[in-house]
Order: sequence, then C-alpha cells, then structure tokens
Amino acid sequence: MRIVSLLPAATEMVCALGLESQLVGRSHECDFPSSVSALPVCCRASFPDGNSAAIDLSVKSRVRDGLSLYEVDFDLLRSLQPDLVLTQDQCEVCAVSLSQVEAMVDCSVFSLRPHCLEEVWAGFLDLAHRLGAGQRGSNLVAAWRQRLACCNGGSGRRVVTLEWLDPLMGCGGWTPELVSCAGGVELLGQAGQHARWTSLEEVASLSPEVVLLIPCGFSLERTLREAAALGLASRLGVPCIAFDGNALFNRSGPRLVDSAEHLARALAGEDGELWTWIR
Repeated sequence: MRIVSLLPAATEMVCALGLESQLVGRSHECDFPSSVSALPVCCRASFPDGNSAAIDLSVKSRVRDGLSLYEVDFDLLRSLQPDLVLTQDQCEVCAVSLSQVEAMVDCSVFSLRPHCLEEVWAGFLDLAHRLGAGQRGSNLVAAWRQRLACCNGGSGRRVVTLEWLDPLMGCGGWTPELVSCAGGVELLGQAGQHARWTSLEEVASLSPEVVLLIPCGFSLERTLREAAALGLASRLGVPCIAFDGNALFNRSGPRLVDSAEHLARALAGEDGELWTWIR
C-alpha cells in the first residue's frame, strides 16, 4: 500500500507498526522517526511563524476570514499515487482538515479524532486493522497500557499545564490523563475536553505547586525562549517545567507513553534532556 500521511501522529503510528516502507509522502511537521524526513513534503502552514502572540493573531485572523491554515500541494500528492491518505478532523489548527483532503483526492482517506487516551488507542487499532497489522497493533497497545500503569511517580504535585503561552491556554484532551498517570494532579484542564484560554490570575487562584509548559508544536529550546521573554516563572510565582511539547505531549501517537514516563521523572525532581526546570 502507498500511504501519504498529513499528520505527524499518524506517521508515527505507521512506523510503530513496522510499515514505514509504505509511506510515500508526509506533512511538513512529520519528523519522527528522523528517517521520514527523506519523504516528499505535501503540505505546509499558510500562516507566518513568529512568537506565541504573533502566531495566535495570524491563526485567529485566518479562521475569522474562513481561510485554510494549511496549503496542500495536491499536484504532488496525486503524483505520488497514494492508496491511502492519513489526516485528522479534531483540530483545524493542528493539521490539514479531513474535508480539505476529501475534496481533492480520489483515494481512501483515514482520519483520526482522539479526545482522550482511549480514543488514541482506538484510532491506532483501527489504523492497524486497516493496514493489515491488527495483531501487532493489539500487542503494542497492551504494552503501552502496562507502561502507563507502571509510570506513576507518586509525587501528588498540584500542577497547571499550559498548551500555549501568549495568550495563556490550559490543557485538554489526553494531557490531564498523562498528568494523572505520572502521579500529578491537574488543576485546570479536563480530560476529553478542549483546552481553553486562561489567565495569570486564574492560574494563581488554583495555587499550583508547579506549572507545566508544553506549547503546541514548540521544541524545548523554543519553549524556554518564549517563557524567558514573557517572564512566566516570575509572573506566575511558582516553579515551571518547560518541555519539548512537540515531541512529547502534542501528538496523539505512540510517544504519549514516553510523555507520561518523562513527566513522572520531572515531577519527582529529576533532570532530563526533554525538559528543564525554571525557578
């Protein structure tokens, strides 16, 4: 089968199933495993890069004007002659939309729409069966469930998790579940719900012991730069832990298990390559 993935999480799922050789195209954000970087890039963001505030303004402006946030090179996509295109219909900001793809391709389209961990695993199993790898998919999910059950650091820390830094946005989806698996107590975000905007005053009113910074699509280095520029730790008045949200928390794929394990270590006070304490 020839597969084009327009969603990083889906790309990681295909590779976890041992089917990377079937991928013939990817999105501009598909970067794990690193070997997929050799694939043709079929889409890119249509809004300019910048700091958190600039990106937020650009995205809101395009959404208000009814413009797409991603541009797909459909000539390239069709030239790759895919049998299956992978995308999502969960978040219009996160990746190419299902409707945009369905309107322009003749092949089958598979879309992911998870709002919690169980839906992440269910989507992975659906894709595994679609690709003829159902047994391998089941075995992997069983192993991931076991790892999540064993990663609890028992810290009991009261935390607030932020998925955007300017303006501030709390967390939602599967992230509160990952916090719980890691032994923390999420005070703002609710599992299975959309993330919502918040404020310094609301975060302070919850009296967290630590604030987790996992801005969507940001590397650890970029998160640290943004947090420093905004003076978040001092303005919040509590220690923060900056993470590589792009690698760990933002993608609804296999590495969410890694996210919970890393978070358990971070909440226990350990140092790591994918997170940094800001005090």
